Amino acid sequence: MQSMQNLEKSAPHNMQAEQAVLGAMIMDRVALITSLEKLRRESFYFEQNGSVYEALRILHAENQAIDITTLSDQLEKMGQMQSCGGLDYLAILLEAVPTSAHIEFYVEILIKNAVRREMLLVGQSILKQAMDSENEVDYLINEAEKNIMAVSQKQTMGHFIPISDVLSSTLDYIEQLKKSAGDVTGIASTFRELDKMTAGFQKGDLVIIGARPSMGKTAFVLNIAQQAVKANGEIPVIAIFSLEMAAQQLIMRMLSAESRVAGEKLRTGNVDGQDWNAITIGLSNLNKRKIFIDDSPGVSIQELRSKARRLKVEHGLDMIAIDYLQLIRGDMKGVNRQEEVAHISRLLKSLARELEIPVIALTQLSRNLESRPDKRPIMSDIRESGSIEQDADVIAFLYRDDYYNHESEEKNIMEIIIGKQRNGPIGTVKLVFQKDYNRFENISGREEF
Repeated sequence: MQSMQNLEKSAPHNMQAEQAVLGAMIMDRVALITSLEKLRRESFYFEQNGSVYEALRILHAENQAIDITTLSDQLEKMGQMQSCGGLDYLAILLEAVPTSAHIEFYVEILIKNAVRREMLLVGQSILKQAMDSENEVDYLINEAEKNIMAVSQKQTMGHFIPISDVLSSTLDYIEQLKKSAGDVTGIASTFRELDKMTAGFQKGDLVIIGARPSMGKTAFVLNIAQQAVKANGEIPVIAIFSLEMAAQQLIMRMLSAESRVAGEKLRTGNVDGQDWNAITIGLSNLNKRKIFIDDSPGVSIQELRSKARRLKVEHGLDMIAIDYLQLIRGDMKGVNRQEEVAHISRLLKSLARELEIPVIALTQLSRNLESRPDKRPIMSDIRESGSIEQDADVIAFLYRDDYYNHESEEKNIMEIIIGKQRNGPIGTVKLVFQKDYNRFENISGREEF
């Protein structure tokens, strides 16, 4: 294995490309602006080149003319003229660039080398931390992933996009919607009125579903998972992170909904021949779904992100469901729970955008709503609500009137209250909730699954 010193000496670099970039920056304003936008001082391996880049950056920031005279003057002010090689080295830079027209090519060489050097540093850090026996394995994994992702995010920093490019891609998107000839553009829940209101669960969206305990939120998200359909009719790959229930408990609930055999019968084993036939068919149907369940208790936000990325690479991933948000363990030290939940919420939204999938997170609601005459949830009922409300693209609440009012005329009716939808309307959709079967159905027609 190479030593740390040898790794540093052999770190990827290209003196000719660095000199070509600096020479182009001195000679051509377009090359200067292009390089300043895409490069940092750390993009240069050689210290003298980094100093010249920094001097050029300062001159540009101060709206100064750029030539050999002003550049050498700035380097003198920085006390780095001699260490850079003086006027002789600046002359070499001007001779090093064949043409400024190739600036994009030279810049790309520097960027790639800089990323490789950063990865070497990350690797050295991982090695050093792994050698320290006091570090926990979970900590090592989280730190390694965090550092690698930091390098990755630098690679995917946003930049200006010409409106013509956006218009072109938008037109293509509209044409695709026209061809689909339907109301759903994302992943359909197959609950017709809900899909009509949301157009399905959209890529990059963070969807929050809130309810009080025992309202049916786990059953709701499981029903979505076991009957969801992509816009092209394919079965989506769905990851379920269950922090409250074991995988077998979830399967029992899904099987009850699929087979229409009461959950109590399944739990006690009190099933007859007819039930067995329904269970067999239900198992066959569930086996066709592309659902992956992780029931690790107390999973951290970094572990969740890591597992989701791995699943995306190994099997593809179209949607994530989390039960529930407040049980996710944070990785921040010295902060209160509200700040920690805010951090988790931001990272879930970031994950949805990164993987280009919808992320559905269930959330508990404050018990304060129990003291109101109208117990339908509102935004302020979300625990640690500030950041969650801000980060979420869609916020839906579940409410059953017969849960609170035994004389209610709406028996077995679940209200899905869309309290926020960044790109669509808000309102209420009603579904039938067959609690014994953990099963939701459209009010008119019950042929979903």
